[in-house]
Amino acid sequence: MPIFFLILSLSTPLKNYEYEKRQVTTLKSDSKNWSATKTEDALTKRVITISNYWLGMKWQLGRGQATHPSDDYVNCGSFVGNVLRDAGFNVNVDKLQKQYSQHIIQSFSGKNGLRKFSKAPIERFMKAMKNMGKGLYIIGLDYHVGFILHTGSDIRFIHSSYEKGVVVNEDAATALPIVSSEYRVVGKILSKSTIKKWRSGAAIEIVGDVNE
Repeated sequence: MPIFFLILSLSTPLKNYEYEKRQVTTLKSDSKNWSATKTEDALTKRVITISNYWLGMKWQLGRGQATHPSDDYVNCGSFVGNVLRDAGFNVNVDKLQKQYSQHIIQSFSGKNGLRKFSKAPIERFMKAMKNMGKGLYIIGLDYHVGFILHTGSDIRFIHSSYEKGVVVNEDAATALPIVSSEYRVVGKILSKSTIKKWRSGAAIEIVGDVNE
């Protein structure tokens, strides 16, 4: 492939991504006069739009994690943190991605916003998930973390997959990391208090003290 086209193919998506990030400022301003439901819906769409740019990126543990969509690698925690940061949250991604999945969730949903499932059959878990209602969630598993998008008619798992080796958006009911995990913890992350922090730019206080 000629070098010009290679540079163009890499730079154009990144320019589009930077454009999507800039739309967050407009969204924060416009949403000041919106209802809580309208704001939550719009912010959920913004998070999903941002996450779509990461689809297909390679998964890898360890240091040297990507900070934007590229040909580099991103682990599950860094993916979640980067997407939320670029959707407008003031969050320390490097610190967030080092924490246990329950603490990552708790940082956004609060301690009382967690639902825990231990050794629950996948059918029971998915029924409970359906009953929680539509919205954007973070799910923590035995050794993994990602987003759950509940649209009302569909439940999707968006994550940097150790099983598939790339960032994917897949059916939550059949996603191997969810199905095979003995432990599942879920929290809805766009509460009124979290949205208030998003709009004001207040820092997300990260729960947990893992530094390595």
